[in-house]
Amino acid sequence: MKTISIKFSGALASIIEAKSISLVIEDDTTYAGLIQKLGKIFPPLIGVIIDQDGKTMLSSNMFLVNGQDFVMNGMFDQSPNDRDHLTLISPTTGG
Repeated sequence: MKTISIKFSGALASIIEAKSISLVIEDDTTYAGLIQKLGKIFPPLIGVIIDQDGKTMLSSNMFLVNGQDFVMNGMFDQSPNDRDHLTLISPTTGG
């Protein structure tokens, strides 16, 4: 099991009513799996930053990992590391 934190930028924090969350995920969870999990926990994200399929992010949305590396569409088969700090960035929602 891994523990990660996710910070929500811009209007996303208002949409889900939280600025950040901590999640425990399986060791083999990919970013695609994380997106699916976020869609299930926070259904209002579907159609805003997560595609209607619930598996991918809409274009231009991305994760910033530990303040230095970006993970965006096409890279979601990778996995976050234990204790990673992710920021969900969505330019369309002001973040």
